[in-house]
Amino acid sequence: MENIKDFQENVNNEDEERTNEEDMTLMQNELEDARTQTQVAIDKMMRLAAEFDNYKKRNAKEYENTRKYAAENLLKELLPIVDNFERAIESANESKDFDSFIEGVKLILNQMINLLEKEGVIMIKSVGEIFDPNVHEAVMHVASDEYPENVVVQELQKGYILKDRVVRPAMVSVSKGLN
Repeated sequence: MENIKDFQENVNNEDEERTNEEDMTLMQNELEDARTQTQVAIDKMMRLAAEFDNYKKRNAKEYENTRKYAAENLLKELLPIVDNFERAIESANESKDFDSFIEGVKLILNQMINLLEKEGVIMIKSVGEIFDPNVHEAVMHVASDEYPENVVVQELQKGYILKDRVVRPAMVSVSKGLN
């Protein structure tokens, strides 16, 4: 009977060894699969990081080009105005007709104002308006019987708004009312 017990233990030990070897092989295969999946994930992550880096560089270059050439369209529209100024000066040198020269300059000024309006530039209204520190810069206060206190009496330099941003406030003189 002891032989049978020894035999059964021997068979059980062989089964355990075989099971341990199979388990070991199975675990090694799973480990290798995990390593492969990890390497694939790392490779994918590295490609994505490289693509993102290229995207950032491309975006930076496009931004720089946009900033660099942003004024190109505006300049194309300003050049005919410059040409008209040159023609006006040339004409004034030849004819010495001051009235025609003034009319030509007024036409060029209107051309310039129209271009600015087309680009979203609005002239700030000042004289007769209530003083607004957001759009006016008071450089003087004057006594006035014509305008009540805190109303713009005189515009010393025009102010402009581009879309919704003050580009240059109007330099004004403000009434301090009657003395």
